[in-house]
Amino acid sequence: MSHTDLILSPPSPHQRAILNMPSCPSGCHGAPVPRPAWLKLVIFTRAGTVQFFESIGFSGAFAYVVIATELAGSIALILGLQTRWVALASPALW
Repeated sequence: MSHTDLILSPPSPHQRAILNMPSCPSGCHGAPVPRPAWLKLVIFTRAGTVQFFESIGFSGAFAYVVIATELAGSIALILGLQTRWVALASPALW
């Protein structure tokens, strides 16, 4: 079976159930926002993120400021605190 056959074949009942699930149940509207901070901490690691920031001309300490801001902003969005200001200031939403 080729990749084209897999892409063009109709979805199975299990796949259809997953596709029809609501994308965001109530209370998770801020949940996608922590992803950039999580990527910086877990996938790229703190040292890797600091090294990247330094390679593009920023201070290494600025990486920690960015991570903390993204986490604080996502928590504020999840809790519904100052959502307009957080959304405006959040670089993850640009």
